[in-house]
Amino acid sequence: MEPNSSNTSSQLLAQFNGNNLVIQIPMHFRDEGWANCMGRIQNEINRWANLNTISGSKVVFDFRDCRWVDPLPLMSILIEIANVKHLNKSVELLFTKIDSGPHPSEIGPYQKSPNRLLNFLNQEGFLDELDRLGVTSGNRRDEYRNLHVKPSYEDARCIPLTLFEVPSDTDTNRDFAMKSVEDILKGTDSRLESKVSPHARERLIYKLRVALQEMLHNAQEHAFDVNSPRLMAIYVRFRIGGFGLDSFGMQIFLKHAGAEKTCCPMLDADWLTARPGCLEVFVLDRGMGMVRSFEKAGVELKHKYKFDEVMKKTFVEGYSTKPERLTLYGGLHLLHNLLS
Repeated sequence: MEPNSSNTSSQLLAQFNGNNLVIQIPMHFRDEGWANCMGRIQNEINRWANLNTISGSKVVFDFRDCRWVDPLPLMSILIEIANVKHLNKSVELLFTKIDSGPHPSEIGPYQKSPNRLLNFLNQEGFLDELDRLGVTSGNRRDEYRNLHVKPSYEDARCIPLTLFEVPSDTDTNRDFAMKSVEDILKGTDSRLESKVSPHARERLIYKLRVALQEMLHNAQEHAFDVNSPRLMAIYVRFRIGGFGLDSFGMQIFLKHAGAEKTCCPMLDADWLTARPGCLEVFVLDRGMGMVRSFEKAGVELKHKYKFDEVMKKTFVEGYSTKPERLTLYGGLHLLHNLLS
């Protein structure tokens, strides 16, 4: 299936091809472009699913133009793939073939060769989750495993991209968050062994465990409407900082930091430059959103920018929409204090 044209924008493009809906992934799919288009794409998928009853029709996610994707956009694509499966529709993924690249002179985040992206999708869990969903991707994973490419963020592996179907918050599912986090933490200590000292590693994994459990449980309690797909994804990577890098390593570090600064929420560059590294935790669900959750609970939001008001109430002031709590403040407030 050939796309009508290359996607040279920064956003997803949706177009009908016969009875199929084709979602074209842009060449550089970064956080800013994703934030500006994902709601529209979700609506297009739902509209297509409601109108299309033809047997054999499918949603095609076309990665053939793509050379870079940030974690949150990739997680969002994975969640939408799972959502299409929940709608009892078929999904197909298209990837370009590997080539002889990249050229040695390409030291920044963006390369003409697809090889680094294919290696990233294979190494960081995306293709594993496709296999688990039973989605055909036409990929050659053995070839991807043997690609001799240097990742944009070297030695980043911590917790691979993992998709969850979150159960409702009932007595039989109360231990969902705890059990799920223990499962995805398996092997984390050994993956961080070469990066973090034993004492610091123990405390770091403790904080990571608490943070992930709270975020999973918070989504289980608050995120989803009765009829919405209860889908959520988690990804954790290690980011090498600037401390201790040689001149060439610092050159690469600064190139990536500069590209990130233009289109992504990012860590303070000076903070990361002065440290050997840190963990970045990405959590995304397909729920109603915090603003709607507050409004549904009858909380009056008075500010022009409601999301900013909700963030302040939740993380700084400790407000919770849950009527009965075991603690004085909400869990996300406690989490904010733990990680501050």
